[in-house]
Amino acid sequence: MSLKVRLTVFSLFCLLLLGYLTFKVMNGAIFFYDQPIWLFLYSLRSSVLNILMRFVSFLGMYGVVFTSILILLYLYLKNKRYLALIFAVTLGTGEVVNVIFKNLVGRSRPLISPLVIEKDFGFPSGHSMLAVIFFVSVTYLYFALTQNKKGTKILAIISSFCILLIGISRVYLGVHYTSDVLAGFLTGFIWLAFIYRVQLYFKDSFVLKFINNKYPQLKIF
Repeated sequence: MSLKVRLTVFSLFCLLLLGYLTFKVMNGAIFFYDQPIWLFLYSLRSSVLNILMRFVSFLGMYGVVFTSILILLYLYLKNKRYLALIFAVTLGTGEVVNVIFKNLVGRSRPLISPLVIEKDFGFPSGHSMLAVIFFVSVTYLYFALTQNKKGTKILAIISSFCILLIGISRVYLGVHYTSDVLAGFLTGFIWLAFIYRVQLYFKDSFVLKFINNKYPQLKIF
């Protein structure tokens, strides 16, 4: 099975599962796994772990934004303008999609002992979605620039751990249900797959060729 076929199958699975979660949430459902998981994580709370999870959550948003700026500068200086464009568009549009999605669903956040106060809606988790988009994109960029398969596998493992840890931190802090986090992961993967398809078309499109011919100084690709 080719990579494109596997990506399509995985994307459809994510889309179906996200559709199911969204339908249930919009009808007021609390999933059977939401309460047991948050109760378990709440039972682990301590002053040290509270600080650690706040830090992880902070890095999951502001750390990602700061690192993304550094990556964009690096790609620009290395004349990898096309990769920089795709990276910026993927992150930027992903954030917009998350905000729209949250307001369409309108799910309130948990009200049981939150350690952090968030005022917007909770479904899907923005931190979780951003984590998927960022870490998967970084792993892809690393492979695209180095062609190092072993290094890419190691980075993929580290990225998976970071994504999971950020998701856990959001439930631990009491600002999301587990289903919010799961929906954030799914939305992130779906959006990455969508952007991947769009950029394949755009890469060979008349528009990009026209820009490169008309404005060669831009060196988009």
